[in-house]
Amino acid sequence: MSHWYSKELGDGVSAFLPSQQIHEAFDPFFAASGCSIEMAVFSHYDNENNVVTAYFSPNASVLAKLFDAVPCDKPKKVESFGLLAGDARCLKLFYPSSQ
Repeated sequence: MSHWYSKELGDGVSAFLPSQQIHEAFDPFFAASGCSIEMAVFSHYDNENNVVTAYFSPNASVLAKLFDAVPCDKPKKVESFGLLAGDARCLKLFYPSSQ
């Protein structure tokens, strides 16, 4: 079974730098994958707990491990959830019923 991975990045302000680092590190892995739309990193800002979490798709597992992300269930697409790095088409791939 392929796992998703998650990593808490901090509150809205402190999450900026790790988010940027993930985004910058993503490109070489994405290129090496042949630009697979199955390789993506999403982020979610939990307003109630004031924390940003990065979610790495199963095909981004090597990158996830570099950032000490831990296995998790596939995240739900909720408010304040978006693509951090990857091909925009992956949203439709992973969340086909979303608009």
